Amino acid sequence: GKYLSPEIAGHILHEEHGLNLGGSEVNATVMFTDIRNYAAIAERLKAQNLVTTLNEYFSFLVKIIHQNGGVIDKFIGDSTMAIFGLEDSLSGCNRAVQASMEIQSFLREFNRKMRESNIPEFRTGIGIHYGTSVAGNIGSLDRLEYTIIGDVVNIASRLEDITKQEKRPIIISNDVYNLISSEHKEAFIDLGEHKIRGKETTVSLYGVRGNIAYWPE
Repeated sequence: GKYLSPEIAGHILHEEHGLNLGGSEVNATVMFTDIRNYAAIAERLKAQNLVTTLNEYFSFLVKIIHQNGGVIDKFIGDSTMAIFGLEDSLSGCNRAVQASMEIQSFLREFNRKMRESNIPEFRTGIGIHYGTSVAGNIGSLDRLEYTIIGDVVNIASRLEDITKQEKRPIIISNDVYNLISSEHKEAFIDLGEHKIRGKETTVSLYGVRGNIAYWPE
C-alpha cells in the first residue's frame, strides 16, 4: 500500500493481462508538479534535512491529490506524476484542477515555515492535460511498473515546464479547460497557442490568474 496506490492495485487485479506485460487504452487526466529552484534548496540543506523537508512537502501533496480522487503514479526526484479520472474520466479534469489550486494554497503555510527556518521557499509549477493513453505494465518480466504512457503524459510534462516561462503556477491545456466547471474556468486566462517541444502542432493553453494561486516573486 505504501509503494502502490490501492486504485492502481485494483486496476492490476482486474485487468485481463494482470501482472503480464501489456495494457489497455484509457482516457485520463495527467498532472505533473515540480519544485522550482530545487538545486538552490538542496545546496543549502544537509542531505537528511533535505529528505525530511521533501517528505513533509510530498505528504501534503499526496493527501491533497488523494482527497481529490487522484492517484500518484510516481515520484521523480522533486517532481510528481499523478493521474485523475481512472474511474470516471470526465470528472478527472475538475478534480485535477481543484487539487492544483489546493496545492498552491498549501504552499502559503508551508513557505511560512520555510522562511522561519531560513530555507528557500518552494515554488511549485503544475501542468495538467487530458487525453487518451495506454495504462498497463511497462518494463520486463523481471521488473514491472504499472503506469500510463502516451502523448497525454508527454504534453502534461511539457506544460509543467512552460509554467517557468509564463510565470504561472498552473497551466492547463484546452482539452482540460473544455471539461472543467464554469467556476474553475473563471480562475484561468487564455495564454494563446503554444508550440510544444516534440509536437508539430500547437496547443491552446490556459494559465491560472495571478490573484488566484500563490506564486511568490
